[in-house]
Amino acid sequence: MSISSHRESPLKTLIRRYLKLKVALGRRPEGIKYVLSRLTRFLDAHQIVDLDLISFSAWCTSFQHLRANTR
Repeated sequence: MSISSHRESPLKTLIRRYLKLKVALGRRPEGIKYVLSRLTRFLDAHQIVDLDLISFSAWCTSFQHLRANTR
């Protein structure tokens, strides 16, 4: 683990602990890990410190260009 000059946000700490728990329970949380990493990347890119209804709605809106099918 590398030492950085900035502190980890409370949300990132919770996500990291949640994923660590899933692994400790024998789960393989690759799918949720991907989704949560995309969420934290979005929050970082928009300089959002904590997740609230407005920021979650903005994240969901960022998927509007995607389609449900794979055709």
